[in-house]
Amino acid sequence: MKYPAPANLKTGLFAAGLILIAAVLMFSFRLVDQIRDTTRRHLTVTVERYSELLKAEDPTPALQVIQKIDFPLILADEHGEPLFWKNMPIASDNHSEIAIAKLKQFIKDFDAEGNRPIPLEFGSNIHYFHYHDETLIRQLRIMTWLGICAAIMLVFIGYTGFSSVRAAEERAMWIGIARETAHQFGTPVSGLMGWLELLQSHYPEEPALREMDNDIQRLRNVLARFSAIGKDQKLIVADLSATVRDAVDYMRKRLPQKARNITVECTAGDPVMVTMRPELIDWVLENLLRNAAEAIDRGDGLIVVAVTSERNRGIVLVTDNGKGMTKKERRNAFRAGFSTKNKGWGVGLSLAKRIVEEEHHGTLAVSATSRAGTTFRLELPLAKENHL
Repeated sequence: MKYPAPANLKTGLFAAGLILIAAVLMFSFRLVDQIRDTTRRHLTVTVERYSELLKAEDPTPALQVIQKIDFPLILADEHGEPLFWKNMPIASDNHSEIAIAKLKQFIKDFDAEGNRPIPLEFGSNIHYFHYHDETLIRQLRIMTWLGICAAIMLVFIGYTGFSSVRAAEERAMWIGIARETAHQFGTPVSGLMGWLELLQSHYPEEPALREMDNDIQRLRNVLARFSAIGKDQKLIVADLSATVRDAVDYMRKRLPQKARNITVECTAGDPVMVTMRPELIDWVLENLLRNAAEAIDRGDGLIVVAVTSERNRGIVLVTDNGKGMTKKERRNAFRAGFSTKNKGWGVGLSLAKRIVEEEHHGTLAVSATSRAGTTFRLELPLAKENHL
């Protein structure tokens, strides 16, 4: 059964936050540009008035006009040599080489900010006013970036908090489902055990009854696994190869054949000691083998199970020659409710991944897929004595 993908609220909130941040940023920068244009127009008028007053015999009005400017200003000749400066961290009477060099660097910085120098025609010479942004503009720019940083932090905190709450809710839901399943199946399993004992008393040599007994014991183990999910139980050191061999041996006779033969090859020889709960990993392996068999819909099937170790990880690869997976199927393979089968619930792989990652601190992923089949990769931490 396929379920439509639910709307990703986290992605929507994150996108809305980014849009809001971008809008605030654009508005603030536009406001800064408008203030800068106003400043330039005001300064241009001031320079023109200053130029006219300089032509008069009395220079006092010209000095009064220039003294009213309250932001950093440098007057330089056409070669960039500073002639006069105001509101600068360098004293107006300091004409040392070091001071002049610093002023020239200030001129470059002012021009690089986008503040085009304003020309001043003085006789046959042309001087230029180089100016820095007003304090208000600089403060507004700083406040804009502080606001953006605060908004980004709020979006990040909200996104992280939502993810944590959602993960906790999903974990609690899966634990509840697993334990309720174990509870609900307990009564019929006990009944099956009683009926089996009755049949064995009448037909003690019947081979089918021995297989039924194996299945019931297996079902009891499944109930024990589901009851243990979410409980604080310590992992033990166990042989991953042995667990894989047991799972393969059990599933060989029970894989759905669908009118075609399925061969299961297992390469699990040397011991690979990992930290795990064998009964839970056994269920994960059964789930992977069952999914691999169901993916083989034509011709003779082949499932290859291999156990290896790399660095500090024990690795199990389960490869089938089935129909493979599309990008969408691969992306949603472990999502609860997603299934490629018409009557599937989309629970098995999702629960298997949670068992591996949350209970064992390992990983379970689709490592490769094509039209010729799919490979699932299960990794578990090696026991300390295996580490190099």
